[in-house]
Amino acid sequence: MREVRVEKKIIGEGNPAFIIAEIGSNYNQDFNIAKKMINIVKESGADAVKFQIFKDEKLYARNAGKADYLENEIGINDIVKKAEVPDEMHKKLFDYCKEAGILYLCTPTDEDVADYLDDLGVKAFKIASYDLTNHFLLKHVAKKGKPVILSTGAGYFSEVGEAVNVIRGAGNDNIVLMQCVAQYPAAYECTNLKIMEVYEKAFNLPAGISDHSLDPFIVPYAAAAMGAKIVEKHFTLGRNQEGPDHSFAIEPDELIRMVDGIRKIEIAEGTGEKEVAKGEEELRKFAFRSIFSTKEIKVGECIDGSNSYVLRPGKKEPGIDAKYFEFILGSKAVKNIEANQAIKWEDVIAR
Repeated sequence: MREVRVEKKIIGEGNPAFIIAEIGSNYNQDFNIAKKMINIVKESGADAVKFQIFKDEKLYARNAGKADYLENEIGINDIVKKAEVPDEMHKKLFDYCKEAGILYLCTPTDEDVADYLDDLGVKAFKIASYDLTNHFLLKHVAKKGKPVILSTGAGYFSEVGEAVNVIRGAGNDNIVLMQCVAQYPAAYECTNLKIMEVYEKAFNLPAGISDHSLDPFIVPYAAAAMGAKIVEKHFTLGRNQEGPDHSFAIEPDELIRMVDGIRKIEIAEGTGEKEVAKGEEELRKFAFRSIFSTKEIKVGECIDGSNSYVLRPGKKEPGIDAKYFEFILGSKAVKNIEANQAIKWEDVIAR
């Protein structure tokens, strides 16, 4: 599978999942709130924060109506307009992320925004699901030669393949695919985490999840356990705030727990080789059974079930391994063996 490098981070097999905290517009156009959120993301151990740049005139058609899922009387054009911030704000966000030591990512919603972000110095482009079939934007971004993180929500497999071909056709194979459910909040029965493996096999590219479900942990943890190479989750300082993306986002303590849980799952996955772990050595010696006399056995006496058994040694020196018990039964003692003593190979003569 291809590896994709985003600055110093490598996304691919054998590497920790690349974790993105999606701030989006959840900082409510307030730079001080954004700084606080960036600091929390850095503290959590996530790899990147992600923002979005909305330009109303190039996003929705005029008088596009209301988005039913938002249950808001305000039309989508007005919502987008309200979420707009001057480009200079993103320069400040980019600079502050650099100062804080966390990677800044942003979703371009048109070609001009992509050019601005490229000039700003972004290390990768995140493409929203709704631009999966926007080949003009995909080609424009791909030609910049930077990694493309592509969400695939509400799309068909054939459309994912077409998008990958467009990006590759522009000379860019640094692609990361993200399963995503374009539903807010996303239903678990729609999550389809198994498609990550399908993507990886079909396109030889790393894949992961952009999760919109309500629970802070279920999908990210399951994705990590299934080998997700990238995990994204929306982040807010409080779910009760007004705005389209707050209600299904995770709060600070949940973000910290999510990142910590993913890292522990990755450790728990291990190597796939079955061996005695370092932490098991003590109890292996203490509790793995071996052959002991259960009463005194005299020279020449047969060893059988009446005078021996396989027991856990505790802190006593172990005897012959338990797997040889049936082999030893019927053999004769070559010396006196006290009761409750480990039976060694030198104590017996084979039958």
